[in-house]
Amino acid sequence: MAISEVGTVRYMAPEVLGGALDLRDCASALKQVDVYALGLLYWESFRRCSQLFTGGAVPEHQLAFQAELGDRPSLQEMQILVNRNKFRPRFPESWRSSSPVSV
Repeated sequence: MAISEVGTVRYMAPEVLGGALDLRDCASALKQVDVYALGLLYWESFRRCSQLFTGGAVPEHQLAFQAELGDRPSLQEMQILVNRNKFRPRFPESWRSSSPVSV
């Protein structure tokens, strides 16, 4: 089984989706893949924090890439969106002007 055949497609790092994961230092490569997935989970979590949406409504829960690909993206859809189109989840526009954190 190849590394690109395991994991949840939505949270796969670009190098895994593109088949370019460098396994010469397997531990380091897999840690980088995990950090990418963790970043997507942070994005999902922070979008639900009312403190980050001063003066506005907190958006409904949304998974990473859900708006673009729906609830069950395929491997091919993720490859096109993340690798070919270089798309990444966007920070809400309200964070740029009124958020207590810097984006």
